[in-house]
Amino acid sequence: YFQGKEENFFLAMIEPPVKPNLEDLLPREYIYILDVSGSMRGFPLDVSKAIIGSMLSTMRSNDYFNILLFAGNNQTLSPTPVAVNKENIQKAQDWLTHFSGGGSTQLLPALKSAMQLPKKEGVSRSIAVVTDGLVLVEVETFELIRNSLGDANLFTYGIGSSVNRYILEGMAHSGRGESFIVTSKDEALVEGAKFANYILNPLLTDIEISFDGIETYDISPLSQPDLFASRPIVVYGKYKGEADGTLTVRGKTAG
Repeated sequence: YFQGKEENFFLAMIEPPVKPNLEDLLPREYIYILDVSGSMRGFPLDVSKAIIGSMLSTMRSNDYFNILLFAGNNQTLSPTPVAVNKENIQKAQDWLTHFSGGGSTQLLPALKSAMQLPKKEGVSRSIAVVTDGLVLVEVETFELIRNSLGDANLFTYGIGSSVNRYILEGMAHSGRGESFIVTSKDEALVEGAKFANYILNPLLTDIEISFDGIETYDISPLSQPDLFASRPIVVYGKYKGEADGTLTVRGKTAG
């Protein structure tokens, strides 16, 4: 904390356990949005399919998933969330093999379709977008995510030699998630493993932060994203008087 001449400032960072127990992980619903446009043809699409396949195989039996593919138009694996089991994972992997990359990149309609998919009751949702981001609709994309994402988290995995970092990082920021960027084939699977480990380990959802014994204001962020095993809770703002009080974090765990 810092006491200034006119205002006082604070920043708090609360770290989760480094290695959470499996019983502490919350059941989740994951929507994987995969770019199959022409610019993804070759190694970007091949690696993207492999990463999604790997993530499906490491999801837990109480999780749910769906896959949405987009280029000039989009199509979905299932109209409703799919349970994680061997049969459904094999069905998803077989479905992915039919797409080799072609057409334009219509990202906005794909995001709208994903956000309109029915949500599994009582299960938190994460959306993972895998694309090279070669589109020119940044402002509209950010506004859609901020206005329509609800309580879900959105993550981006950018892959290719000409990744649009601005839109991918902006999407993740708007969606209270993180962005992972890969520009070469050599680093793709390594970063893909980090990407999978990050979003598949949620520890706390519906997070609320309160203060006792100290008057705070101008708090940011106004709402907290879900807590994942690789990401701390961060909150900052201003306070009046002495820095003598209690900060309390509440949320829902698997129990």
